[in-house]
Amino acid sequence: MSPLSAIVLQCGGQGTPDTADHIAKFVSDWQTCNGNGYKVTPNGLCIAPLGGWGDLRYATSAAFGMLLQAKCEADPAKRAAAVAWAKSQVDYALGSTGRSFVVGYGNNYPLKAHHRAASCPDMPATCDFSAFNSPLPNPQILSGAVVGGPPGPGDNYVDDRTNYQTNEVAVDFNAGFTGALAGLLAFQNGTVSAPSAVTKAGQEGLLLAPEMAPSVESVCDDVAPDSSATCAQQASYGKCGEAWMQGAVCRKSCGRC
Repeated sequence: MSPLSAIVLQCGGQGTPDTADHIAKFVSDWQTCNGNGYKVTPNGLCIAPLGGWGDLRYATSAAFGMLLQAKCEADPAKRAAAVAWAKSQVDYALGSTGRSFVVGYGNNYPLKAHHRAASCPDMPATCDFSAFNSPLPNPQILSGAVVGGPPGPGDNYVDDRTNYQTNEVAVDFNAGFTGALAGLLAFQNGTVSAPSAVTKAGQEGLLLAPEMAPSVESVCDDVAPDSSATCAQQASYGKCGEAWMQGAVCRKSCGRC
């Protein structure tokens, strides 16, 4: 089971001792970054024991996973630690050390990403290996692309188009990075609230952050908590005061709008 699968299951109320163990190891390995093959560079990039190819891909994807876990973490201290660690890895990618690893963004960003189209001159000029081997910057700026980054164990990085380990760009390189950016913005803007335990439709202990539930304050409507009964029926059963009937659930029938 992958750590992200374990986090999704745990946050969705389907956690088991096995998923909890996977999450605990994931959090410990990345946040500590001192053991089990994980090593931190002098400037703070955590490098996993995955071959040194695209290290930033793994670190920023781990940051995304850490933010997902933070969203469902009830302990404020653990939550803050997760967010802080994720931010440190994203900050590294964005140039906190004086060099950005995101093409077109920040100071001293990569000019020679390992990307065929970006290294080609404008049409109708010929694009061949002379363009690939050129010492000049890529003619096309692949804005927003995250390169692989330092191969470790230190922070040394050479902007070299021919080095696919450090300068390759790919969809999976940007996937976790983009998710981490979205997560950090959500925490920064206050749209992620502390989770609370909710008992709903037989799902004991399901953790639902308030922003994950329907919320349309300006509309007076009925959204049933499940398919077992309508809002009118739940109200007639005297269930409006239950924890799982709060928020945007059955607002009209329970007289909350």
